[in-house]
Amino acid sequence: MKIAYITHNYKPYLGGTNYVVEQVAVEISKKHDVEVYTLVPLHSSLPRTEKMDRYVVKRFLGLSPSNSYYLPTFSFIRALTKLKADVVHVHVTHSGVPLAVWFAKKFNPQWRLLVLTPHFHNEGFSQHSNFAWIFYRPILKKIIRTFDIIHSISPNEAQLLNQKLGVNSILIPHGISQDVLSHEWSPPEKFTVVYSGVLRKYKGVDLLIRAMNLINKKNPEARLLIIGSGEYKANLVKLAKELNVNVTFLSPMQRDDYLKTLSECSAMCYLSESEAFCITVLEAIAVGLPVVAVEPWGTFFKKYSRAIILHSNPTPEEVCAALTSFDGKTFPVREAVPTWSKIAEIYEQMYSQNLVGK
Repeated sequence: MKIAYITHNYKPYLGGTNYVVEQVAVEISKKHDVEVYTLVPLHSSLPRTEKMDRYVVKRFLGLSPSNSYYLPTFSFIRALTKLKADVVHVHVTHSGVPLAVWFAKKFNPQWRLLVLTPHFHNEGFSQHSNFAWIFYRPILKKIIRTFDIIHSISPNEAQLLNQKLGVNSILIPHGISQDVLSHEWSPPEKFTVVYSGVLRKYKGVDLLIRAMNLINKKNPEARLLIIGSGEYKANLVKLAKELNVNVTFLSPMQRDDYLKTLSECSAMCYLSESEAFCITVLEAIAVGLPVVAVEPWGTFFKKYSRAIILHSNPTPEEVCAALTSFDGKTFPVREAVPTWSKIAEIYEQMYSQNLVGK
């Protein structure tokens, strides 16, 4: 079986959709022929063809206003029309890639199975992207019905896809990579809260800083680690100074350093409300770290004993109470979390079962 994964901006060793496509490609390529087709901006120094351990990445020029929401060029669409694959699996809808695949399919009927994983949370990252969604959503609603399988990654995403785009989906959540299991939670003496991720306004890190201000009033030695970068960082630094919060801002880390840092914190806090799924939270739980997150997407994590899931739009006081409830708390058993190898097996079953008779 030959499988092609199509996404908008694939760079190995990064987070988000990149990480998902990378992990799936690594696992699936152990048994099958795999290629990754993706877009890059004009100034990119990444090779147009890159041979990984067992699969190949092919990059094509894409237009990327504000370095996001990639628009395919003719070279990408032409390559898709020549792509020979049994399964074409598209990841992410917030770009022009699904539209390009839909168009290419009209000229390439040899594809036996067309799959879409939308990573859909019904909102953009900025005002202009939300404005663009007004026009793009009706188009997406039409082309999404031409895919053979819609794969959702959380119950919340499945519900949104049904409500907003009128489609049913197969639910297969994300997994963790094997390296996470080599790290185990060892809480520090000083209460330490960590956030890891991109620093944008919608991520709710400002709410976390306000909650940390309340914690510091009772426990001045408690500290907050914020790991990541983004356009909202300056605002967060300013807010932390105004509230006199004990916070350290760290740049994105090498993978092993990040997991080690994670294992030596007291709790993770992730207050964004616009997520399809949060692998950062899943990895923290797998390491053994207690987590505070929010609805609606956080509902998926309620089954884990180390997770406190707050209602949407909590107050700083509620976040503070949830975090401090973990101070000094121990857990008898490490949570069982599926690895990407297990998730890849479920992907393979999904492909095989739907290829029968085609």
